[in-house]
Amino acid sequence: IVSVVNLTYTCSATTPDASPTCDDWNITTNGYYLSGQPCGSPNGNDGCFDDGEGLSLAEAKAACCADPLCAGFSWAHDGSGGCYKMSATCYAPSGAYDGYYKPHFVPPHQQAPVLATVYKAYGSHAIVAVASFCSAGTAVTLDVDWSQLG
Repeated sequence: IVSVVNLTYTCSATTPDASPTCDDWNITTNGYYLSGQPCGSPNGNDGCFDDGEGLSLAEAKAACCADPLCAGFSWAHDGSGGCYKMSATCYAPSGAYDGYYKPHFVPPHQQAPVLATVYKAYGSHAIVAVASFCSAGTAVTLDVDWSQLG
């Protein structure tokens, strides 16, 4: 694969969770959000805890707050446990659990936050599509290899 376009960019860190305090939580009663895509995917939890660990609600909040991958967690009404969530995509009604979620959770990027795709007809024309997954406006500089582009 030949690189036709190289990108230079800097994402601005303007999200509210850039340095979270987690003083406020969105709370769902008698239900919680499932993690994963598509809805109900079994791979959306970021670990579970049960009563045997003796974890309090405050400790579960602190653990989630300290983890940038944690969007929130489910919490059993009887305090017997719950699971940390990596996203909040699908609501699941439950008479046994409530949900606690960071109000401004932005998942960390698992890939480059700015991507470019080139569609070309050699010697005729080209289209460069640029997509930014940064949380704020981002200046992007393109460095085009014209010999490869044609």
